[in-house]
Amino acid sequence: MNKKIKASYKFLSVLLSFLLILNNAVTVSFIKKVKMNIKEVYSVVNEEDNSIQIACVGNSNLYSGFSPCDLWNEYGYTSTICASACQTIEESFCLMKKLFSRQKPELVIIDSDMLFNHNPRNKNLCKKSYNIKDFILRSGPTFLKQDIQNIFSILKNNSKSRPINTHGYRYSSKICKIKCSNYMLETELSEVISKANTELMEKLISLCFENKAKVLMIAVPSISSWNYERHNAVIQFANERSLDFLDFNLLYDEMQLDITKCYRDEGKHLNYYGAKAITKYVGNYIKNNFNIENMKSSSNYNYWDDNYQLFVNYKLQFEDC
Repeated sequence: MNKKIKASYKFLSVLLSFLLILNNAVTVSFIKKVKMNIKEVYSVVNEEDNSIQIACVGNSNLYSGFSPCDLWNEYGYTSTICASACQTIEESFCLMKKLFSRQKPELVIIDSDMLFNHNPRNKNLCKKSYNIKDFILRSGPTFLKQDIQNIFSILKNNSKSRPINTHGYRYSSKICKIKCSNYMLETELSEVISKANTELMEKLISLCFENKAKVLMIAVPSISSWNYERHNAVIQFANERSLDFLDFNLLYDEMQLDITKCYRDEGKHLNYYGAKAITKYVGNYIKNNFNIENMKSSSNYNYWDDNYQLFVNYKLQFEDC
């Protein structure tokens, strides 16, 4: 019996080793491609040349908290999001440089959360890919249904099924009910923005100005990554450079946004309910402070109306709004 058990253990060990080797080979050849595709999907959205009026750049806070489809429907502005998880300012500069080669946005919305990234420089720039853990987390049934279906469809513009283009927004109707958090306690203290991040952000802003685009800095609500010290730091940064700055972490009441229901996770990323409120506020702010034309009357942009209706039909699967 002992010999049989030992033989079984030996067989299982050899089999496990073989499977690990096979898995590693598959991971190198397949997972690498998938991860890069995910990165590209979140980073650069395929838009018609010279069709974008507003470009948005930042990290996952931004692609979870701003909906170009709703901005179009309410205000007639065309917009796109160049964002990915943990995106650095240097990556953002690279992506915006790529975008400016095909688009002439009048306004660039910059997610100020990037100013507090502790790894501002990335040697691979836009080529940084997701780690395997992040890939696995994005393979769950809910993500595949709510997120992959509409975000990956931007790569299939020639499909006969008329795919939905979210223009970089990650849709989610999930509600993670959290307790009301008083995370924005007022203080005179200010978090220090590193010299590297300051220089890189100035470089990104200069790129926008060189391409005749105005800049609006925002802070998307995020209980886990924001506080009043960061608010003070960005206020000073923006004021010193005569930039507009909207901190939505202080505007819940003004937006009539319920802090206990607007997140899809533990207070890090907004769900669609939160994103819709942010988008409406931003659109109204743009209307009152920037001279950007409402393109609803232009037949050249009818496809935005068509795509918005597809977006509405899609999200009705998950919510009644």
